[in-house]
Amino acid sequence: MAEKKEAVKEVEIKLPRAEKGENNFITASLNGKVYQIKRGIPVTVPVALAEIIKHSEEAKDAAIDYIDNRKSE
Repeated sequence: MAEKKEAVKEVEIKLPRAEKGENNFITASLNGKVYQIKRGIPVTVPVALAEIIKHSEEAKDAAIDYIDNRKSE
């Protein structure tokens, strides 16, 4: 019996361009599948992956803020 695949909801995202010295793509994984997403161009990804990327960026920003606050103490 063939296994039915559930339709995956997708969304278009556009990551900011990389700064000098950074990769111009990010690598993220979802349910064992690895995605390499290029920066600076619109791409369609599963909604869950877009959420993972969003949370990753928020955590990165929070870490930078924490470090900056610790330096100023």
